[in-house]
Amino acid sequence: PLDPLVPVHRVAGVEAGAVVANADVDAWRSRGAVLTAAFCLGLAAHLAEISVEYAKNRVQFDRPVGSFQALKHMLADMAVRVEVARAAVYAAAAHLDDPDLPGLSRTVGVAKALAGEAAILNGKTATQVHGGMGLTNEVGLSEIWQTLRIINIADGTNEILKRTVVQRMLKGDVEL
Repeated sequence: PLDPLVPVHRVAGVEAGAVVANADVDAWRSRGAVLTAAFCLGLAAHLAEISVEYAKNRVQFDRPVGSFQALKHMLADMAVRVEVARAAVYAAAAHLDDPDLPGLSRTVGVAKALAGEAAILNGKTATQVHGGMGLTNEVGLSEIWQTLRIINIADGTNEILKRTVVQRMLKGDVEL
C-alpha cells in the first residue's frame, strides 16, 4: 500500500504457483489499470485546480500572476490534459461495464497512458506555476510527486502501455 499505516494481510500456507481461485487475471488487470488511470486523472485535476487558485491569488507587479499570458497558456494546457484524460478514462470505464465492446485492451491502455501523462505533466506545470513555493512542503506538491512516481508505474509504465498497444495494433489484435 502507499500508506504505511494501512494494514497488510499475508496469506500463509499457499504454495508458489498454486491456483487460489478461478480469477480472470486479465479482467482484474484491466480494472486495476482503469482505477489507476482514474486516480491519476484525479491528481491531474487537483493539480490544475490548485494552480489556478494560486495564479488568481498570487500578486506580482500589482496584478495576479494568472493575468500573465505565459501562465494563462500553462493553465489552459493543464485543463486540456485533464479533459482529454477524463474522456479516455470514462471510455475505458464504459468498456469495463460492457465487455462485449471491441477494443477493451486498447481503451484501457490509452486511458492509463493519457491519465498518467496528464498527471505527470500537470505536476511539472504546477511546480512552475507555484514558482519557489512549489518546491516547499507548504503547498503539498512534494507529496503528490511521491504518489505519482509510485502510482504511475502500476500496471506498467506509459512507455510499456504504448508499446503494447502499438504491437497489438500492428498484429491486428486492436481496432483503431
